[in-house]
Amino acid sequence: MPDRPQAQPSGGNLMAEVRQDITISVRGVNELRDASAAMKDVRDSAVGLGRVNASGVETAAASTERLAKAARASTNEMTSQRYQLYDVAAGYQMLANTLTGVAGAVVKLGMDYEASFQQVIRTTGLAGKEIEEVKGQLLDMSTKVPESFQNLSGIAAFGGQLGIAKNEIAEFTKTTAQLKATTDLTLDSAGQTLAMFQTTLGVAGKDFDNVASSILKVGVNSAATETQIANVSTQIGSMAQLAGYSADQVVGLAGAMASVRIPPELSRSIITQVFGKLQKSVQEGGASLETFAKVSGHSAEEVRQAWGTNKFAGIFTDFLAGLKQSGQGATQILQDIGIKSQRTVPALLRMAQASDLVKQTMADAKSGFDDTSTLTDQYGQIAQTTSAKMEMLKNSVANLGAAFGQSTNSGIGTFATMLTTVF
Repeated sequence: MPDRPQAQPSGGNLMAEVRQDITISVRGVNELRDASAAMKDVRDSAVGLGRVNASGVETAAASTERLAKAARASTNEMTSQRYQLYDVAAGYQMLANTLTGVAGAVVKLGMDYEASFQQVIRTTGLAGKEIEEVKGQLLDMSTKVPESFQNLSGIAAFGGQLGIAKNEIAEFTKTTAQLKATTDLTLDSAGQTLAMFQTTLGVAGKDFDNVASSILKVGVNSAATETQIANVSTQIGSMAQLAGYSADQVVGLAGAMASVRIPPELSRSIITQVFGKLQKSVQEGGASLETFAKVSGHSAEEVRQAWGTNKFAGIFTDFLAGLKQSGQGATQILQDIGIKSQRTVPALLRMAQASDLVKQTMADAKSGFDDTSTLTDQYGQIAQTTSAKMEMLKNSVANLGAAFGQSTNSGIGTFATMLTTVF
């Protein structure tokens, strides 16, 4: 029987080699069977012709039997080797499938990263070195906050749609992710809130952390949730800014209104009506301005000078405290300054009864804005949890895989373009 080649099977030729070995084995078995048949013919001929004595026949028969046993043993051995080769082939096939799956996953991940960041480029107008700079910032960020690169890219793209400046996109994205991690806000709500504070109240990108910290501190210390504070802030922001409220003062007023269960839509209506009446009184003077000034404990001139500056927020808080002290006459005071709505009057009276709360939320909002440790401390605790660490580890691994995938994608893209051109 010819010796089998000793070369190791390769992935592509393995099944061909298995078939060759099986063919060799079957050929050897056939040769042994032919030899056995020939010996049997010799024995039969010898007996028939009488030219071989009895002992010679027996010897030939024994030899034939041994040869038959050897043939059967060889057949069994070759069958065993055949199945072993099948097992080897199956193992190599499994390995090949696994490697192919991993390679495909890495390439797809790279494509997903590329598609996600393309939206950032589209909405922000990044160009040249800005693209790699912001992309690098988002990749690094994904290893420090429990949000994937794709999610962070989504926030950045959303920021571009909301008008966030290119050089502030990374800061916006980081603060939005941290605000989402430390509060009950969703990514969209957190992003919309920060964008409103910038576009309406002129908050700079470097102060996004301050706004987030202010919202978080009021949410922790009051009966309002961060989502309620953010929603009311978004509703009253533009009118409060007209009266002179700063970013932290808007947060404080929103926290107070949410705490006494004034819904966002009604809060907008109330602030629009009240501040609209006060603006007219400041411009025209008269009895309504005098009444407001007297109840707040200030002169009409002080009110006029404070309107449109951040000093007015303190005067309005004083007005609510004075309204509370007026007792049964509070409703008449509101009517005297032109506030008569059946929805606005009860809401203002509730705020007046909670004037101490208003003072507290205003103070918390300011301290939270001035010192961002509220945000950093809360986020630091979350970042140390096992789930957050595992998420950030997963992001690091995904970033590495995407880097390999993207290095391959350029060749795939070129090939796809070539095929598109051909067909």
